[in-house]
Amino acid sequence: DASVTPVVGDWDGDGKDSVGWYRPGDGSWHLTNAMTSGASTHHAFVYGPAGDASVTPVAGDWDADGKDSVGWYRPGDGSWHLTNKRDTPSSSDVALVSGPAGDATVQPVVGDWDGYVPPVVPPSNPAPPAVTGQQAAADLLASGRVTGADGVMAQIRGVASGQPYTDVRVCHLDPTLLGVLRTLVVERGYSLYVTSFNRYCTDTLTGSGQASYHWRDGGGHAIDLGRVNGVRSTGGTAQDIALIRDFASLVPGKAGVGQRQCRGPLSLPANVVTFNDTCNHVHLEYRGY
Repeated sequence: DASVTPVVGDWDGDGKDSVGWYRPGDGSWHLTNAMTSGASTHHAFVYGPAGDASVTPVAGDWDADGKDSVGWYRPGDGSWHLTNKRDTPSSSDVALVSGPAGDATVQPVVGDWDGYVPPVVPPSNPAPPAVTGQQAAADLLASGRVTGADGVMAQIRGVASGQPYTDVRVCHLDPTLLGVLRTLVVERGYSLYVTSFNRYCTDTLTGSGQASYHWRDGGGHAIDLGRVNGVRSTGGTAQDIALIRDFASLVPGKAGVGQRQCRGPLSLPANVVTFNDTCNHVHLEYRGY
C-alpha cells in the first residue's frame, strides 16, 4: 500500500520512540509500542479525513504528558488538527491554521521550540523524610515496644549504634524493612516480640534454606515476630492481621508475608505476595532491595 505514511513517537511514555503508520484512504492510525518485527498494534483508531490523500500525518507530545499522540496537516487550508488521545479520539484537542493555504509543496514539522517544561505541583500530602536504617533501629529501641531474643536484639542494637553486631558474620539488617518497622512501632503503636532477623550472620539454616530472606544476599531482609501487642502470634490473630495489613500498606516495593494457610483470605496490594509458613509466628520480608 504505497499510500501509507510512517510515523514515529513515544506512544507509551517509556522514553523510547516506536513506530506506526497512517492510511489516508480510511483515515486510520496503527501504532505499536514494541520494536520487533510483526509486533502487535497497541493503538488502532480512525482520526482524519478519509480519502484525503493531501493530508500529512504528524506526531508529538501536544500536552506535555510525556507521551506522544498524533495529528494531521492539510495544505489546502493550512490547518492543523491534533489530538491528545491515543485511543479512539472523537475530535481534535487542538485545531489551528498556520501555513500558506493552497500550497501543496509545504511540509509540516513538529518540535518543542521553546523548551517548555510543565510546572511541578507539590503533593498535597508529601511523604515524610526518609529515615536511615541506623536511626530507625535507634527509634525502635527507644520506643520500649520492641523486645526479643538476646541475639536478635543484639543485631538491632548493633545497627542502632553504627557498629553492626558480629556473630559468625557481620549482622546487617535491611534499612527499608527497619524503616517500615519503625513506622509500625513508633507511629502506629504496635508492640513486637522479635524471634528472628538475620540468620546468615549466625549461620542458622532452617527448612527454607539459603533462599530465605533471613539468609540470602547477606541476610536481614526478613523478620519473624512471636508476639504482636502481647498476643502470641499464629499468623491469623486479629493483632497479626492488623499488623500484616499495615505492613502491606507501608512497604514501598516487592514484599512477602508468611502464614497464608493460618488465616482466612486476605486482600493485600499486588506488590505483596503470601505463602505458607508455620503457624507459630508472623513472617514479614522485603524483596525490593
